Amino acid sequence: MPKTTRKWFASPLNDHTNQALANSISAEAFTKDVTCSDGKHNLCECTPEEMVALLLSRNGQRLVFNIFCKEGDGPIRPVTESWPSRPFAK
Repeated sequence: MPKTTRKWFASPLNDHTNQALANSISAEAFTKDVTCSDGKHNLCECTPEEMVALLLSRNGQRLVFNIFCKEGDGPIRPVTESWPSRPFAK
């Protein structure tokens, strides 16, 4: 059985978080008005390692963002509510 690939995304909810993401992640990772299972969002695609770094620094740097995931060919869907029960996978 093939391993399902996951892509991770952060959707910044304020200007401070947007700037912090812009300073730490490549500009090519940002996409505006991405259609997700719950509507359109501005997303920043993150590696699993970048997502972990964001999660670890969100309190100290006061980062506010939602987490989205795309599994295989499925839709991009919000997973902030279920965090941290979903494991990271490359």
